[in-house]
Amino acid sequence: MSKMVIKGVKPWDGTYELDEDRAFNAREWRWIKKISDYGPLTLQKGFKERDPELFVALCVIAMCRDGRIDRDDGMDVAAELEEAPFDFESITLVGDETEDDTPLELTSEPDESSPTSSLENKTSSGELSPNGSGTSDATLPPTIPMRSVTSSA
Repeated sequence: MSKMVIKGVKPWDGTYELDEDRAFNAREWRWIKKISDYGPLTLQKGFKERDPELFVALCVIAMCRDGRIDRDDGMDVAAELEEAPFDFESITLVGDETEDDTPLELTSEPDESSPTSSLENKTSSGELSPNGSGTSDATLPPTIPMRSVTSSA
């Protein structure tokens, strides 16, 4: 579960949970739109650009969900949070970090006689895809899954 952390912005200092499995409701989307001008289709751009206004909107949502502020106070609290310096310390988005999330490291080179190396030497029956299936070194922005709503009409 991700958390919004506010430091040095009294009286709002604290850590507020932001449950990624819980879809935003219409009011929360309105806050995101009014505060940061992002919508469901452009939200990822805000994460990629680390937009301060998006972080403020997420703080307001997390604080309201946590019961720290009333839903009628969301826009006023956002105006106060917008005055905080955006130095990646005053307002931050933090994901869960556990030991199980630590990637495994290669401790030695693979053995030349391993099954993998023998498979690599066999010929292919087709051409390799130009896109490949390897991993990318690009860092992805944090995401908050959005649930789609389907019509039953």
